[in-house]
Amino acid sequence: MDNSQYTIFNEHLEQSNKMDCVLLVKHLTEAIRGCVNTPKGNVVDMYMRLYALLNHYIQPMQEGINGKSTDMAWHTLSKMVTLDALEAYMIEHINLYFTLLHEQDQVGSMAISVKQIIHKDYGDSNLTVESISHQLGVTKNYLSAYSKKELSITINKYLTKYRMDKAKIKLRDNKV
Repeated sequence: MDNSQYTIFNEHLEQSNKMDCVLLVKHLTEAIRGCVNTPKGNVVDMYMRLYALLNHYIQPMQEGINGKSTDMAWHTLSKMVTLDALEAYMIEHINLYFTLLHEQDQVGSMAISVKQIIHKDYGDSNLTVESISHQLGVTKNYLSAYSKKELSITINKYLTKYRMDKAKIKLRDNKV
């Protein structure tokens, strides 16, 4: 597998193109089957490079795939004895990545909206959880529960921290 294939896999990940990611892995498996004398270490290296690219995208969402570090993945991949097992491992993790990506998109859109409102209106002393929830069309209780669960911080704490950070910048730049 030449470097262009890794670049193409990376582009498929950037473009959220699950089908092409899976097809690339399947084509890799078939190509390796055609080269019967390829050393096992080289085969594992190829799959590991793909895994490392995938893990680069998933790491911001969670610590490694299924909480696994790249070292653990290397250990798991190196113990696999068939191409089918390597292919299945990669496809399983591609599917997991796109599932997490879909979930993050659904959760992330409200989080992004909350942050946009705070960043735009942080100077308004009337900006509250209630006013933000009204803008988003959800209840105050829902927004509060959502922020604790999904953002790991309350809206009030985020708002206060953002205001403090802005105040520090103004003080540092002597623009008070």
